[in-house]
Amino acid sequence: MKYNYEIRLKAVKLVLEGGLSVREAGCHLGCGRSQVHLWVTLFERHGLTGLKLRHGSYSAEFKLSVLKHMHQNHLSLLETAVHFGIPGPFVIRQWERLYQNQGAEGLRRKPQRRRPAMSKSKTKKVKLKTTPHEELLKELEYLRAENAYLKKLQALVEERIVRESGKEPKPSKD
Repeated sequence: MKYNYEIRLKAVKLVLEGGLSVREAGCHLGCGRSQVHLWVTLFERHGLTGLKLRHGSYSAEFKLSVLKHMHQNHLSLLETAVHFGIPGPFVIRQWERLYQNQGAEGLRRKPQRRRPAMSKSKTKKVKLKTTPHEELLKELEYLRAENAYLKKLQALVEERIVRESGKEPKPSKD
């Protein structure tokens, strides 16, 4: 989940100025402790610019140099992300998987973009105009169904009364 700049800064202030632990700040803001730890470390290393969201594409050469630096210096994903100012260790982990599975060529390929969701049909349904005669027929059909329902309901009520009291029902006035 992505968090905006204000939440990131608030988390850092809670830890560095407010005296809260990384875990307490995460609970207070509804985010994970590892996320807060990353923000604090980015802030300590890069200042306010470390907390800003970066939406950038990285070249294959840069990705490869990041992976090499990480392995040569025996750094964790988090340490590498902080060192290069990359938003999170998951990005580097994704590069690492691509490199392991497809080599340097895998770092060059762009991931396939999602296909747009199917849009609703743009054809408008044309309402057919009904004539007064057709409307009257529909109303008659509805009233007949309602009448049949009410008769059935009345019969069921009378049957229940007979069962419970043992008396004969009064004849209806049909």
